[in-house]
Order: sequence, then C-alpha cells, then structure tokens
Amino acid sequence: MARRKKRWPVILFSVLFFSVVSFFFWAFHRSENWQSDTGRWPAVEARVIDGSVDQHTSDRTTSYRPVILYTYEVSGKRYQSDGYRYHDTLGSGAYDSSSRRSAKGIVDRYPPGSKTTAYYDPNDNSRSVLDNGPPDKSLWVTFFFALAWFGSLLVFCLGVRGTKVRPNP
Repeated sequence: MARRKKRWPVILFSVLFFSVVSFFFWAFHRSENWQSDTGRWPAVEARVIDGSVDQHTSDRTTSYRPVILYTYEVSGKRYQSDGYRYHDTLGSGAYDSSSRRSAKGIVDRYPPGSKTTAYYDPNDNSRSVLDNGPPDKSLWVTFFFALAWFGSLLVFCLGVRGTKVRPNP
C-alpha cells in the first residue's frame, strides 16, 4: 500500500502567503471604506497656505504625493492639515501617484491663498480631506487578491493531498 508524503513546507508557505494576502486585502478595503466615510463628513471653508509635490523613491519605483497645506475652523478652533484623500493603506491625506504630472495637477487646483472646501471628521475635527469623492474602484487590485487567494488555496490543497510514495521493495 502506497503512503502519502506530506509537503509541510508547501503547506506552511501557502498558509503564510494566504495570511499576508488577506492582510493587504483587508487594509486596501479598509482605506476604501474610510474614503467612502468622508462623503458623510461636514464641509467647512478652508484657506490654502501652500502646495508642493513630495517625491518618494524606493528601490524600484518613484511615487509623487500632492501636499496641500490648508487651515480651517470648526467651532471656533483653527486646524491645519495637508489631508487630500484616503488612498490604499496610506491613511488620511495620502494620495500617491506614479506620475509627477498628476500630483502637480492636483496641487495646481489649490493655489496658495485660495479658498476651498475641506471635509472634517465629526468625531475628530483635526482629521480632514479636500477630496471626499468616492473611492477609486480598483477592480484589478481585487482581481489580483482573488487570484492570489485562489493560488494559495490550490497550493495548500496540493500540499495536504501530498504525493504517493512507493514502498521500497
């Protein structure tokens, strides 16, 4: 009778990979939910102080972030923020782009000294964004996560199933 050899390294890898993919999928959708929440935040007049584009370079990529510094007042208290919108896992105010032109275009819409509308969190007035539009529906990101989940489950099942090992004669 043939016995099956378990592939514990394969099983362990697939479980770890599934866990990591699940975490990033959760973080991605959490930030999209936060961006959706900003649509219900109260509006307030804000004054733009300054605008610039921050550049971040890692090993292989360069990203650009519009930084728009503005002030606004809620219940007689003045706040200062550079929050633009929620994006991916970056949190409040973050919006990264692979295009400097795209980030610069956003900054150009908010010249220093101009008035604009900011949206503040009613539970924490110090949190605000300038763009409270709906989140970017990144279907390709969701497709990637689904594909990675399916792949890790497939590898897990193959690892659990094991391979037949013929007994020595």
